[in-house]
This record gives sequence, C-alpha cells and structure tokens, in this order.
Amino acid sequence: MMVEKNIIDKFKREIVSELVYNSTPEEQKQAINILVRRFVNEANDNDNEFLAFRNFAIRHNWLNDAVKEAITTLQ
Repeated sequence: MMVEKNIIDKFKREIVSELVYNSTPEEQKQAINILVRRFVNEANDNDNEFLAFRNFAIRHNWLNDAVKEAITTLQ
C-alpha cells in the first residue's frame, strides 16, 4: 500500500505546485486538467506499474478528492 499512497501523494504535490505556480484560476484549472489527463493516460499505459491501483483510484473519484485536499492545503 505504500507505493500506492506515494502515487496519490505525488499527484497531490503536483497539483499544489501548479496551483502555486499558476496565478489565475483559468491557468490553475488548465494545469489541473492536464495532470488529471496525464494520470488517466498513465492508467491506460501497459508499460506503467500499478495499473489496477490507478484505475481503482480513478473509478472511486480519488483524483477529485486529491484536488480538493490540495486546494485545502493552500488555504
């Protein structure tokens, strides 16, 4: 479970970074969309590890939760 937690934690850190780096809400939204798309693409890439976990996280809306947590971290 440790590696799986690291995958989500890395995703959260990337979101926080993009929220800090991008100053306007529109830029932030675009950056988050790109990160979500990348996560989904990685879940569909058979060369990546932990595909089942990534797909489980997507199906159970963990990405949405991660985005909300990242936003809360900055408030």
